[in-house]
Amino acid sequence: MKRDERTLSLISGLLEDGAWKVFREEALKKVVSHEDSLNRLLFRTRTPVDPVEVEYFRGFRQGVMYVLDGLPNAIKAEFERGLKESDS
Repeated sequence: MKRDERTLSLISGLLEDGAWKVFREEALKKVVSHEDSLNRLLFRTRTPVDPVEVEYFRGFRQGVMYVLDGLPNAIKAEFERGLKESDS
């Protein structure tokens, strides 16, 4: 992938733009809504909890948080390093 200033500015704009914040908030609402519905189901029905399913959803939530918070910043940092290396 070619590293250039236009790509870096687009990624930076995505992170600083209000659209990314809205996307992040909506995705978190969906995750929290799913967790709440699962909690209500367990509370009301008293079904046994499958530890594998709990670990799956825990990992899923961590993955979502990485995509929403970690990945964009990692991509931005990688592009900035690439630009510095190409300028040197």
